[in-house]
Amino acid sequence: MHFIANDAYADQVGHKSTPLARIPNPKAHKGLMWVFVNIYILWKVSSVAKTRFPNTDILLLSYETISFAVCRLLFSNLRRAYIFNHNNIDQLEDSVVRRLLFRTLRAPTKHCVYELFIKEHLESFPKFEALVISHPLVFNWTPQGCDKLINIFSPHVLDSPKLTQLDRFAGDNKNFMIRAKFHKYINNTYLTTKPYFEDFNQELDRANIVLVFTKFKYRSSGVAYAAISSGRILIIQESLFSLDLAARYTDQVFLFSAIDGLFDLLCQIARDRSRIEIKKMDVDTSSIEKAIFS
Repeated sequence: MHFIANDAYADQVGHKSTPLARIPNPKAHKGLMWVFVNIYILWKVSSVAKTRFPNTDILLLSYETISFAVCRLLFSNLRRAYIFNHNNIDQLEDSVVRRLLFRTLRAPTKHCVYELFIKEHLESFPKFEALVISHPLVFNWTPQGCDKLINIFSPHVLDSPKLTQLDRFAGDNKNFMIRAKFHKYINNTYLTTKPYFEDFNQELDRANIVLVFTKFKYRSSGVAYAAISSGRILIIQESLFSLDLAARYTDQVFLFSAIDGLFDLLCQIARDRSRIEIKKMDVDTSSIEKAIFS
């Protein structure tokens, strides 16, 4: 198997990357152009694979549902590809076209997912095959002690109402220092925001708590895995994914469904800071070869 990825990512998961011709970045495009650029990329991938590695499998780290469904019909070597699902399943709720085309992605195409409950959901579709492969974002266990303030890191972009509520809570409570992603720069006693944090690892290192507002249904969160594997408290909005995590990591993952519930959780932690001292648990890991060739 040849890994279609840049060298840095391939090294991280222990594989050699496959050299490819220059291909465009689809993130620069939207709408139909986004789909067309992904079709072009898949054509390049298929062509390089046929020419250089005619008898090997293709593994795609991500895919766009419409373009892959089209290219799977056009290029025979993509029909037996391994494809990583990220937000593909959750996107089906908002698009009839995607729902119809997703149903065509049957065996011999194999879906790769990061959680068992997602595999079971996919295999409820007729003739679907899925494999569970643990997320490669496993960080060193380095729990951070806290002095006067408990450090919270919120790495996903917040809207104005949530930020206003967090700012007010932090100012009233005076036990927390919050660093959050927001479209404006703010720097006061208990809140710092930036449109972009340059060094995720550095922000994670200084945090005691990682706060995630995003709902994940049939997809997973790299931020959540990073928080758990590095020894941070994870406070995350209730969803199928977070419920599954909370059942496995009972002393480390806490859920909320409304902002008042979040603030109650934070107040409990402020009153009993020993909850930040987490006993290390083993994080599930697996290699891609083990999952695919077992």
